[in-house]
Amino acid sequence: MLTHVPRVLWSVFRGAYLKPQPLTGLPSRPHIYSARVNALLDIDQFMHMNNASYAVHFEMARWEMGAANGLTAKCFKENIAFIVASSAIRFRKELKPLQPFEIHTECHSADERSMHIVQIAKQGERVYAGQLCRAVLRQGRELVSPRKVLMEVAGGEEYLPPSSAGGADGDDDGMKAALARLEEGLRG
Repeated sequence: MLTHVPRVLWSVFRGAYLKPQPLTGLPSRPHIYSARVNALLDIDQFMHMNNASYAVHFEMARWEMGAANGLTAKCFKENIAFIVASSAIRFRKELKPLQPFEIHTECHSADERSMHIVQIAKQGERVYAGQLCRAVLRQGRELVSPRKVLMEVAGGEEYLPPSSAGGADGDDDGMKAALARLEEGLRG
């Protein structure tokens, strides 16, 4: 808590004020979060980035992307909660202390119920890890359409990712397509 909140606030500041990009994170426009492995907060006893730190950096990348493209501001303004319903991380190579890396984040699909976000941690062409995140938006107890919110943020249907077109259980065609995109990204 003592380090997480300042890191989130810094990511929001970076996205909103240092590099605002209205359509970043939408198809063919991945948001790029740049970081360096923190020698005090991110490494473990094996002198490489701890697996939990990957999850933290993936979250910071989503915060930065949301602030850069306006999603975070819209959610705050309309009291909408962005909830990670599920996530899966695949690890490929280790990151060493102080090593720079980037996380490329893209909203792969969105429908009336959920959105799928693909994130790839890499340096140049070398891929270190990837995450697939399924998120829902809630306003109070009601689900809010991620597709509708993204359309309002992006300014039109033409900028949106494809619809997930699947069932209510979350194991749908959109999730399978996003997982295939993650595997493709992990191959480099």
